[in-house]
Amino acid sequence: MEIYLDSSSIAEINQAAESMLCSGINARLASIRDLEEDSSRLANHISSLFPYTHLEALGELAHEITHEAHRMVHDGLDSELVVFRFPATFEGILACKKLTSSGMQVHLELIGNLQQAWMAMEAGAAWISIPIGGLQEQGLDPMAMAAECINMAELHGYTTKVMLVSLQHNEHIRRAIEIGAHAVSAPWKLIKSAAENSWSNNGARQLLDHSRMITLRVKDVLRKANPTIRTNQTILEAVVEMSRGGMGAVAILEADGKIAGVFTDGDLRRQLETHGKDVLSIQLSTLPLKRPITISADAFLLEASKIFKERRIDNILVTENDQLVGMLDIQDLN
Repeated sequence: MEIYLDSSSIAEINQAAESMLCSGINARLASIRDLEEDSSRLANHISSLFPYTHLEALGELAHEITHEAHRMVHDGLDSELVVFRFPATFEGILACKKLTSSGMQVHLELIGNLQQAWMAMEAGAAWISIPIGGLQEQGLDPMAMAAECINMAELHGYTTKVMLVSLQHNEHIRRAIEIGAHAVSAPWKLIKSAAENSWSNNGARQLLDHSRMITLRVKDVLRKANPTIRTNQTILEAVVEMSRGGMGAVAILEADGKIAGVFTDGDLRRQLETHGKDVLSIQLSTLPLKRPITISADAFLLEASKIFKERRIDNILVTENDQLVGMLDIQDLN
């Protein structure tokens, strides 16, 4: 079953063309936004993006429709790659017969019943389309009618393809697949959502996360920020440096550069409870510093993840050749 794009947005049209998922586009030139070009230039631009382009050739009478189709070909469209689309009225069916006799392809749209589909097929239409949403609003069963049209084409040997248009949700796509529709024409958002579900999305995310954990090393995700403070400095200076680093922690170093400990926002809250407003002037060397948890810059992220879970901490100091090179935050694993 072929996928056709139904969109009036140049941005979506370009995205769909780049994806190469769509066999073609049902383009309504008068409705397309964001591109200030004359209709001929716009038609040629869109036609160049897709294998097949279904373009409107409108008119009240058959000769007006055929004249419009020939004008568009004269303006540069390739008649082998463009299908001219217009409603399956009596005049439209007459125009279809004339255009197909001259070698052009026609798409008769707004099919509302089986006999109308039969007339369109007899007139040589390469495509007919059934407006699913519109017929449902009238209380009809468009899927059943579409199935009848498909069966009729096969039974009587017509080469006409049946396209379902005005699709509104994925259930319409599912039913189109079930009845054997030759194509659907759907909005870009619906086309993208047809390839997704929560189970596959979650599974893909889990696979990606696991792959990341066993292939990336700590140094691959390490931030440039490396907040440090000396033991002879105060809590106030530590808070300032911690704020600059944006990690909720700062490494405390001895005068010779060796790691003495780490000061976190949790430590700040505990010191506030003990010392109150005088806390900011306290020197870091007077605090009961604990040996900080470190990890090698060459370690895999999986090892870091285990440390975060087992020790229930938010930051790990990262070392390389026994020298502090940065700080890993638990959010960096994401």
